[in-house]
Amino acid sequence: MRKYLIENIKINIESLTHSGEREVIINKLKLTEQKVKDLKIIRKSLDARKRNTDGIFYVYSVVLSYPTKPKARSFKVSVYENKKENLINYNKNKEIKPIIVGSGPSGLFAALYLAKMGYKPIIFERGEEIKDRVGTVKDFFDNAVLDENSNVQFGLGGAGTFSDGKINSRIKSPLKNEVLDTFISCGAPREIKYLNKPHLGTDKLRTIVDDLKALIEYYGGEFKFSSTITDIIVENDKVKGVVVNDKEEFLSDVVIMGIGNGARDTFKMLHKHNVSMVSKSFALGFRVEHLREDIDRCCYSDYAGHKVLGAADYNLTYHDEETKKGVYSFCNCPGGVVVAGASSKGQVVTNGMSFRSRNMINTNSAIVVNVNENDYGNDLFSGIRFQEDLERKAYEMGGSDYKAPYMSIYDFLGLKGKTNVKPSYLPGVKECDLNQLLPENLNNAIKNSLISFNNFFETFYNGIITGVETRTSSPVRILRDKNTLESENIKGLYPIGEGAGYAGGILSSAVDGIKAALAINEN
Repeated sequence: MRKYLIENIKINIESLTHSGEREVIINKLKLTEQKVKDLKIIRKSLDARKRNTDGIFYVYSVVLSYPTKPKARSFKVSVYENKKENLINYNKNKEIKPIIVGSGPSGLFAALYLAKMGYKPIIFERGEEIKDRVGTVKDFFDNAVLDENSNVQFGLGGAGTFSDGKINSRIKSPLKNEVLDTFISCGAPREIKYLNKPHLGTDKLRTIVDDLKALIEYYGGEFKFSSTITDIIVENDKVKGVVVNDKEEFLSDVVIMGIGNGARDTFKMLHKHNVSMVSKSFALGFRVEHLREDIDRCCYSDYAGHKVLGAADYNLTYHDEETKKGVYSFCNCPGGVVVAGASSKGQVVTNGMSFRSRNMINTNSAIVVNVNENDYGNDLFSGIRFQEDLERKAYEMGGSDYKAPYMSIYDFLGLKGKTNVKPSYLPGVKECDLNQLLPENLNNAIKNSLISFNNFFETFYNGIITGVETRTSSPVRILRDKNTLESENIKGLYPIGEGAGYAGGILSSAVDGIKAALAINEN
């Protein structure tokens, strides 16, 4: 039997209420169930555009084996050819011990693929491994005791460990499947390969990261936690190793910088060695919260709460004519909570997180405005100083005890109304006038965006905002050669991932880590 790819199979969600996906899809295709072999879903997305007239549909693409070519009808049918090429050259018996700084997605996947190819990477992480890190973060949430090296930003798994665990990306790299297959081998559900917007949830991601660490160790990698890289060793424009915790030296001709966008001390240390880097634009703003049921109702209408639908997510964009600024929603966490993302004392930072079930009472998202050198200056670290100034200001507005300043959207916009949304941020919140936090032009752009967003979601005003959201992406880019991926001016130094300015999110960061491993092996 031949294999066929069948696309654009639209299934009304009501059909899935009492029957499984395989049965419903086969019936929709009008195929004989006993003759269908090896049916596999390879794409699944939600179409709620005509929810008020035709209903809500899941749209599938499947691969299956069948004796004859299925009739097209409204579907697209073609012969399926699976051309999977071997992207990895597994050379063995490598004596070099590459040093990897940071155990976020880019560092972990660089380590895994180097280890698979026979190298013995050493991964240095300033934070703790999962179990200890979870306890340290809980202590911060419960008691406002911040550990500057182990927190929501730093530790095994990186900042993504305390997030929604989204693994969707717009990148086209064939290495995406390498990452997804690895996650599945470490316990992720197979659906991440075909869902349009897959997510793992912070709870599932923690177990996956633990298994990924064990896999790296199985192949010969080594982890060192509570190990901050305080300096690099450079001789004649070549990296020779690192200094850990200001005292211990580790030597290697290959140093991979898989740092996060909050590793401000590391950026400054690299600049001391004249490592080429430039300032980069980013975005900042507030974290908005609404009742999950309100967002579900806006997105799904009468289908809100349907048992085959989860909590609704959204993406909103706005161009402000007054300020010429772009504003957009970022890191939407359906059925999630707002978390304290500070990594330095005397600062408040917001972020979003949700669990696998996405069943908490609120849905949150960042609402952020693009900023660049015109907003904060053209010095290399002006963007970082801008972030720090706002984070300190938020800390002071919240009462200087890591409570975050918050405000209802009604009050923020000067409208009459009373919200019934309760803030989820821990260690706690303090009601403040958030019009006093951001510069006026940025504040106005966000205010105008909220008015626009309420035209899409009629209950958008019935929300709250908490500040300040600053860690959307790295404010600097460490320049690298586009072929070798080495630093432009320090041989053997490989800047990778989100902190270096080459990725945004778990999946693209992991792919960049694999690219670095392949480049190192080639070099």
